[in-house]
Amino acid sequence: HNHSPLHISMIFTSPRKTLLICLTFLLVTQFFSIVLSDDLKVDTHYGQQCSAEDISKCGEPFVCGGNGTCVECADSSQCHGFYSSAYECSPEDFNIEQPDGSIEVRTLNSCQRKDLVPHFNVFDALALIVCSCGGALAASAGIGGGAIYVVALIAIGRYPSTMAAPISTACIFGTAISNLVLLSLRRHPHVKRPLIDFSVALITEPIILAGTIIGVFLNVMFPNWLTLVILVVVLSISAWKSFTKGIKTFKKENAEKRAQNKKHSEQEEVWIDGDANPDEMSDNLDDEYPIPEKSGHVVEQHKLPDDDTPYGDEAGVNSTEDEELGNPFETDLQLVLENKHMEKLEKMKKSESCQFPLVKLGLLAFSWIVVFTSSLLKGAKGNKSIIGIESCRNPWYWVIVAVAFPILISVSMATGVSMRLKHSKKIRWGYEFAPGDIRWTAARSFLLPLLFLFAGILASLLGIGGGILTGPLFLELGLIPQVSMATSSFMIFFTSSATLMQYVFMRSIRLWFAVIYISAGIVSGALGQIIVGFLVKKSGRGSIIIFIIAFTVAIATILQLGLGTYNIVSDIQTGLLSFSKLGFKPPC
Repeated sequence: HNHSPLHISMIFTSPRKTLLICLTFLLVTQFFSIVLSDDLKVDTHYGQQCSAEDISKCGEPFVCGGNGTCVECADSSQCHGFYSSAYECSPEDFNIEQPDGSIEVRTLNSCQRKDLVPHFNVFDALALIVCSCGGALAASAGIGGGAIYVVALIAIGRYPSTMAAPISTACIFGTAISNLVLLSLRRHPHVKRPLIDFSVALITEPIILAGTIIGVFLNVMFPNWLTLVILVVVLSISAWKSFTKGIKTFKKENAEKRAQNKKHSEQEEVWIDGDANPDEMSDNLDDEYPIPEKSGHVVEQHKLPDDDTPYGDEAGVNSTEDEELGNPFETDLQLVLENKHMEKLEKMKKSESCQFPLVKLGLLAFSWIVVFTSSLLKGAKGNKSIIGIESCRNPWYWVIVAVAFPILISVSMATGVSMRLKHSKKIRWGYEFAPGDIRWTAARSFLLPLLFLFAGILASLLGIGGGILTGPLFLELGLIPQVSMATSSFMIFFTSSATLMQYVFMRSIRLWFAVIYISAGIVSGALGQIIVGFLVKKSGRGSIIIFIIAFTVAIATILQLGLGTYNIVSDIQTGLLSFSKLGFKPPC
């Protein structure tokens, strides 16, 4: 009994063991949440009015019957006709809301997407391969890759959009796990501190999550065509900025390599000429730097004056010499202050070198809990509220938003103030900044949170992950590519785990889909990180990461443009979209 507390503390003081325990706990929680969750979602599609052209009102599980209402399927051929051959007619329990507001559990035949394990087909295989390749690219660039996964799952795997989003989140979560394991234990290439910039993550992640709250309303209000236009413009600018940043970094790396090669060649020429042979360098030190002789004009001996020697100008002594020496008491005080500053600097550097800063991680975990809880209570990501909030017309919806939004804003703003004060101390104490360190001036500490608030709004409005925007933004702020990629990947782990937990609680993703795509994300993410990490280390070029970011964002832009255009054209053909429906919609 006496040794058990020491044993536990030893486990949690090891960074590797702590990380392994936390990841294992999170994975086990996710797994058992999927397996043990037996709450049924309330279905609001059964019995709704529909038509053959407007099957979307049946919500994909049901088919449109002859009487113009959403009804049960009779056999799988009906599912093939309304949806695709990837669907089958099978019984499932539903919570059906009655006219009086009560809930009745009924077993109904509905069109369900075939499960992966017994019905794995060529389309599933192709979608899995494309998602794995996209995962390798996204992981090495430090972006989520959801814009690629969703298109691949819908266009290649023939998944409905209601399934594609949760599966995409599972794949993102898998790549985030591999990134976290591989990157969280790495060190900064220039200074003794973690590769992940936890301060940048803490000042940007909560306010990005706050921005998504605003973006949700805009996503409902904006027409699809306008959302698509904004999406293409934003991603195109992001890809172009990343590409130009990559070119600048590549040129800078070339200049540094030329300077190093020139320096080495000059040293080799000196050694060849025999002027400074490295083997004889120690023997020639005395010849090059001789010890001065004791002559009056070579070495000045400062002697104390005799008692009868006059001071000042009468003795021919320059009075300014004493002034330069200064007051000995002031000099001692200055030395004491410098020593105190050195001690504080060493303490600051020691705290920055901590691999897992518990205070910052605790604040990020607190932000995670706030977002996760508020999303469950008010509903998010296509999932209904667990307390029955139907829409934002319910006053309790705004109560939840009014509580969550200021908390997230306060965490980011307080972190900005803290970073500003810390930056001022660094300047006073003579701190040596590493390449890529952000200078937290008063303007930046205030404006950067606002910039990332806008990024969160855009991400939620456009239906894309925040990583595809934060990665290029970090590069624009001056972070070196390795730090930018690691910090963005760490933030993606927080957001993807919160989103996946929402899908799990609402039973929006099945067990085998989650297991297979999380595993695929882990493997592909690890391969991408290992391969790109090897290339960067071997070539010494961080620009490789920047070019991968630009390439990945460009692919996502093209895919999203294609899918968005296809959906708009389909809506026009089926009559769901007309000229009268091109305007803005109410948020609730």
